[in-house]
Amino acid sequence: MNKTTVNQSLQSFLSNTEIVLAVVFLFFSESFSIPEAISKSINLLNYIFLLIIVLRLWKRMAYVVAMDLSLIVLVGFTVCSVVWSVDVDYSLRESIGMMRTTLLGIYLATCFSCQNHLKLFAWVSILAVAVNVLFCVAFPNWGIMPDPNNPAQFAYVGIYPYKQILGRMMVLSLITLLAYFWVYPRHRWLSVLGMLGAVFLLLSSRSSTYVIAAVVAISLLPIYQIAKQGAKIRVILLLLTLLGIVVFAGLMMVSWESLITSSGKGLTFNGRTPIWTLAIEQLMKRPFLGYGYSAFWGSDEGWQVYRGVGWVWALHKPEYDVRKFIAHNAFLDVALQLGFVGLVMLLGNIASVVYRTIVLMVQTRSIESFWMLQIIAIQLVGSCFEISTYLVGNSSSWVIYVAMAYGSATLLQRHRQMHRSGQLVALD
Repeated sequence: MNKTTVNQSLQSFLSNTEIVLAVVFLFFSESFSIPEAISKSINLLNYIFLLIIVLRLWKRMAYVVAMDLSLIVLVGFTVCSVVWSVDVDYSLRESIGMMRTTLLGIYLATCFSCQNHLKLFAWVSILAVAVNVLFCVAFPNWGIMPDPNNPAQFAYVGIYPYKQILGRMMVLSLITLLAYFWVYPRHRWLSVLGMLGAVFLLLSSRSSTYVIAAVVAISLLPIYQIAKQGAKIRVILLLLTLLGIVVFAGLMMVSWESLITSSGKGLTFNGRTPIWTLAIEQLMKRPFLGYGYSAFWGSDEGWQVYRGVGWVWALHKPEYDVRKFIAHNAFLDVALQLGFVGLVMLLGNIASVVYRTIVLMVQTRSIESFWMLQIIAIQLVGSCFEISTYLVGNSSSWVIYVAMAYGSATLLQRHRQMHRSGQLVALD
């Protein structure tokens, strides 16, 4: 075996190892119900991996970051909120975790194309479905718990601490494997098995919000078909706006009348509206910059919200960390942490990512671009009523969002360069 062959074999081994590590760290970027020692060990390995990557690829990563400065400015603003945080130590600790997941997303955008993002998350999805099914079957006492909204019924949580996390992961897996089914026919049998498992776990989680999110994502299929026919971007934007209005109206009617009243949740979105009302009152005390990253729920103002909704008991349970509580609305949580300044920055970045994704879908007419639009739609629906998605330290959804934001920006820039060189015809 000559030197060239050895070098090629070594390069292939390192490349495959890096892909495996990317899948593993993306999988473990979510919150798990695992011993703290194991969680810390995985996080430490992730930090070491990212440190090596940054030292090796810092120039390429800096180039990718420059493609969407608004996102890195938002992340920087989040870290700077430690300065005015009401809990400096906790904000600093949590911001370090958030930067880790952000770096992982930037790494994915730097080293893998949007097509490979679909592949990577497809394997993560298959792994998540398989592990959760096996866990619920083998350890039902841990993987299946009484539904907090209806103790007479059971809800699957799998390897996650809450049913909402399982629901979110399964709807993301379902949509990802559906796209993978179209693009890679050789693995269709595996995609089908994964989709069946994802649907089963999604329904068993009894997470109504993410069932609706799945319906919304699938309802976007006509948009892709229209884009394939060569429709202009402004037509797609108009159709998406109309669809958004219809979906929002449907969510209000279905949630308000059927999902809520019939399940005994009352006309408060299972206690969400009192939280929102009281949290907004506290937000008005610090409307511009908020209370600092992850600092609100451990503050005196957060305690007033607990007391107002009758959850003072949570403050006296040693195993319950009240600082981990959420408002069940990602945008309200961001506003509480970063004020309206941070919220506007986030919404502006989301709008730019949606626009880039639509442009790419029209220009490339690829499944991958449409898949990104579906993922963003799922995140938006989930963010309105459930767990936080944006600027979160332990969330694969935030990693995916960062990877899609920078991946779409890089790909669009490449298409524009091809257009200027005459290799691509622009579609408006």
